[in-house]
This record gives sequence, structure tokens and C-alpha cells, in this order.
Amino acid sequence: TVGSAKVSGSDSALGYNLGALFQVNQDTRVGVAYRSSINYKLSGDLLVTGPTGAVVQNPGVTAEIQTPDSLSLSGIKKINSEWDVMADISWTGWSKFKELRVVNSSTGATASLTYENWKDTYRFSIGANHHYNEQWTSRIGIAFDQSPVEDQYRTARIPDNDRTWLAFGGKYTASNNSSVD
Repeated sequence: TVGSAKVSGSDSALGYNLGALFQVNQDTRVGVAYRSSINYKLSGDLLVTGPTGAVVQNPGVTAEIQTPDSLSLSGIKKINSEWDVMADISWTGWSKFKELRVVNSSTGATASLTYENWKDTYRFSIGANHHYNEQWTSRIGIAFDQSPVEDQYRTARIPDNDRTWLAFGGKYTASNNSSVD
């Protein structure tokens, strides 16, 4: 039997989002959105237990984490009264996540260090709306989302892979003031 380690922590921090939507012409809109990176200094505990379940260590710990910023460019084009096409490309700045270092609050010694070395990624998507009438709209889309984790840095703690998403949806407009999407 092997012992285990559990890290828990919390913090609050602020970030911001900026966005703009441009009406290119009657049938085309283009949007841009930016989400800021957020810096956290987590404070919490590291619970280390031995093979018998006895507590070996339980120090207070900290970890500094910076979430990625992201930038998206999207568009929607009305083809005719029944069809719209939509597309999106998003960049995420995952390369900020170089390591996960957990530090003992009392001694300043590194309690745990995992090299992450993530890379920046892109997500590409395309989709369509089909307007059956003024009340009913159906949606379909597909997206490819790159993994920030390269094979040599993949761990069981954060297993990740490229993703392909297939999405379906719809909208029912009950009145000018209410709809279900």
C-alpha cells in the first residue's frame, strides 16, 4: 500500500472581460472578446498520509497560479431567411502555466513541484442555425479544441487531450419578451 497526498486551497482575485460586436452589414456581425489572466495566491493545507492511513504531515501551504488570458474572434452571416452560419477562433494563453509549485507556509520550502510547461492553444468552430419559422430555430456546430498539454508533460493529475465537440441545440420563442434556448 502506498501513502497519499491531498492539497486544498482557496483565494479570491479579480479579472476582467472586454468585448465588442460590430454590425458589418444587414446580414453580418463580427465579435471580439478578451478575458484577462487572473493571479491567485492560494492558501490551504497539504495532508500527507502513510500506507496505514496515519497522518505524516499536515502543514499550511501556498501555491501561486496564473490563469490564462484568452482572445476570441467570431462571426455570424445570415445566408437567407432560413439559414445562418457562424464561426469562431479562440486563442488561450496557457503557456503561463509552467509549473505547479506548492510551498510550505512556515518554512518556505517547496513541498511539491510538478513541471507543466503547457503551450498556447487555439479552438476553431463552425456552426449553423436553421430557422423553421419565427418561433423555432435549431442549431448544430462542430469545434476542434487543442490540448495545452504535450505528451512529455502529461500527468495523471491533469490528463488532457485534443477535443472535437459536436453540439446540437434549439430555441423556442414564445413571445417578443420570452424564449427558451
